[in-house]
Amino acid sequence: MANSTHLLEYLQTPALLVSKGQVSFANKAAEALLGNHIAGQDVRIAIRDPDAVELILGETGGTARIVGLSVGGSAWEIVCAVIGTDERLVSLYDVSVQVSVARAHADFVANASHELRTPLASILGYVETLMNPKAGADEETRGKFLETIRHEAKRMQTLVSDLMSLSRIEANKHDVPTGCGHGAGCKRDGW
Repeated sequence: MANSTHLLEYLQTPALLVSKGQVSFANKAAEALLGNHIAGQDVRIAIRDPDAVELILGETGGTARIVGLSVGGSAWEIVCAVIGTDERLVSLYDVSVQVSVARAHADFVANASHELRTPLASILGYVETLMNPKAGADEETRGKFLETIRHEAKRMQTLVSDLMSLSRIEANKHDVPTGCGHGAGCKRDGW
């Protein structure tokens, strides 16, 4: 056990060894997250989340997500590995950024959908009106309606163009740069 704890101390990831429901070891990262006092405590006091405690005290190990383990309502993923009959290795991973990005992505999709739906509804309404022989026959009304349709279609075109640009940026953000962009042999900016 002493060898394992020595290795766990080097991890920047918060890690705990739990033996018979008690925290037998907490590395520095775990102490920074949960407090210096957690070694020797019942795991239910160290980690006050029923799902996580059930996972840690269970037979099979696995993962659970905790919200609010640290200040600011951060999200953490707990990974529990069974290493002995009554022994568990518990690692905690901060997934707040991923959760925040996922939430922002969902909000963006909802807003983009709304922004596209609004001009589309307007276009459809005006087209249906123009299809009516009475409204479509009045040249002044027809001109106004067609101008509104053109305006709303251009608005949709701009939104779709912005979405496509964003999509290209997202697709290329993981590409490794091949050079500075100033041509072969350029010494600018250390290239």
